[in-house]
Amino acid sequence: MNGAKGRGPTSADGKAKSARNAKTHGLTGKFEPTEGERDEVEEFERRLRARYNPHDPVKAALIERATIASARLNRARTLITEMAEGLADPDNLRRAQELALASMLIRATRGTISKIYGGEPLSLSLAKAVAEKGGYVEQSAHPSSTALQKLARHARRFRGERDRALARLEVIGNNQI
Repeated sequence: MNGAKGRGPTSADGKAKSARNAKTHGLTGKFEPTEGERDEVEEFERRLRARYNPHDPVKAALIERATIASARLNRARTLITEMAEGLADPDNLRRAQELALASMLIRATRGTISKIYGGEPLSLSLAKAVAEKGGYVEQSAHPSSTALQKLARHARRFRGERDRALARLEVIGNNQI
């Protein structure tokens, strides 16, 4: 029986490593600030606690929500900037390799079609369209644009969460004066 052998990790280290398997950017799931983020997160939370009475459980929850959403928003913005810079960097080795492979596949598609059907070789743009349709190359001009769009959606979501929590804190604070 195949499932009879594997039971997953048993050591504490193995379980901790397994828990991080699907973690790619740290934007979702349980929020754990990095060393670099910790000071900024604590300062933002300290300022909110100084402005609002954190002894009220509703306000305390809203302060925590605003703090975490703000930290996630900052992390998303950092990732978006890094990804955009990576796409724009002409020295980005991975991007250069992807473009070289795509170019090779487009030229191979052009050559194959020319051998099969004869006549004048296809234009490169038509060969690219055929290669894209066949699934040999990415249809997107930037292979990471989908990931970039996903990060932007996360950023919008976190900005909304932070803004709603802060607005709710303002409403509660004004009503209790």
